[in-house]
Amino acid sequence: MSSCKEDEACKESKASNINCYNIYSPVCGCNGKTYDNACYAERLGIMDYKNGECE
Repeated sequence: MSSCKEDEACKESKASNINCYNIYSPVCGCNGKTYDNACYAERLGIMDYKNGECE
C-alpha cells in the first residue's frame, strides 16, 4: 500500500523556477513518463525516478 507522500512524489505539478541544463540523460519517473534528465523531473515535482528511459 502506498502512502500519500509516495503518491505526491509521482504527480506532476506546475513547473518550478529551477533552471535545468539541456543535457539528455533520461530518467523514468514513477508515473511512467520519461524526462530528459533528473532536473526536469524534479522541476515538475517528480521526486521518485530511476535512470534510463521508461519502457
